[in-house]
Amino acid sequence: MKLNIQKNGQLVDIQRQFNEHFPYLRIDFYRFPHMDKKLSPKNESLDKYTSVSEIVKWNDDKVIEINDQMTISQLESIMGQIGLFVQVLRKSGRVWIETSYTDDWSLQKQNEEGKMLSSIHDIDSEKQVDWDDWDE
Repeated sequence: MKLNIQKNGQLVDIQRQFNEHFPYLRIDFYRFPHMDKKLSPKNESLDKYTSVSEIVKWNDDKVIEINDQMTISQLESIMGQIGLFVQVLRKSGRVWIETSYTDDWSLQKQNEEGKMLSSIHDIDSEKQVDWDDWDE
């Protein structure tokens, strides 16, 4: 897949493109990169409606080639090289969990795991929450 990143677009536009190809994965954006096998601090997260131009220094739109066998680490590295620091999350039932401990898995494997875990729970998308928002 080609991820088209428009400087005048918003982060949510990138999220939507990515999620169309990997429906059980989500990318969130942060001010700084996270350390290997570590979670990104919530207070460094960027609002999904932030303009790409507020974050990056480049002038032209970017196109990033992503394939199913690329690992989470590789994707995060490529995005970081253009100034977008991301954390990939995987759907697990009604919650989204950060994939920091499985960053060496391929995007395809992560997506399939998310599909399997979500099918067990069979939860409507409007009832999904982030892991730290889950209070049951």
